[in-house]
Amino acid sequence: AMMKKFRHIIEIALNKEWIYRNPFKEFKLQWQKVDRGYLTQAEIETMIDFQFEDKRMEKARDIFIFCTFTGLAYVDVKNLTNSHIQSSFDDKLWIKGKRKKNRYGIQYSLVEYSQNDFGKIQRKNERRFGASCLWHRTL
Repeated sequence: AMMKKFRHIIEIALNKEWIYRNPFKEFKLQWQKVDRGYLTQAEIETMIDFQFEDKRMEKARDIFIFCTFTGLAYVDVKNLTNSHIQSSFDDKLWIKGKRKKNRYGIQYSLVEYSQNDFGKIQRKNERRFGASCLWHRTL
């Protein structure tokens, strides 16, 4: 995706005569399928039970585990506010809103672990996790 955008910028530069030669003329983009590994249940349980000395690492782990159990992307969890949390008729919590990436509607049930994890995170400000750039680097 980045190379396509870069190639488009080069085409604009050629059309405006900022450059006179296309460095991509002989270059062909190739898609490579990558086999992503997945965490096992034992690995996830090890992460949940692990005790960090650093509180930032603990919060980063909590966000990662929350993403794992809900299926939400990091950016969606980062932007999660109290207004996104709604209780259903059976008193279970649901996350309702729109994804940042494509603005599609989302509706996720909070499973037992993520609901407990979500409940222990109390924020004074509107954002639920209060994620910052520092936490993003930790993740």
